[in-house]
Amino acid sequence: MIYLLLKLVHVAAVVLFLGNTTLGLFWVRHARRLDAPARIAETLDGVIRSDRLLPCPAC
Repeated sequence: MIYLLLKLVHVAAVVLFLGNTTLGLFWVRHARRLDAPARIAETLDGVIRSDRLLPCPAC
């Protein structure tokens, strides 16, 4: 039973990590396409915040 619970937690963590990475890349590419420095800085700030919240607690 504990194995299945740990497996579920692991799969959920992988989904969150890959989703965070994929969405971060998407928003950065979108911001760079607009070619507005303020928008790019705002986007990168949001990506950095999400990187601190999601994958870093596992570090």
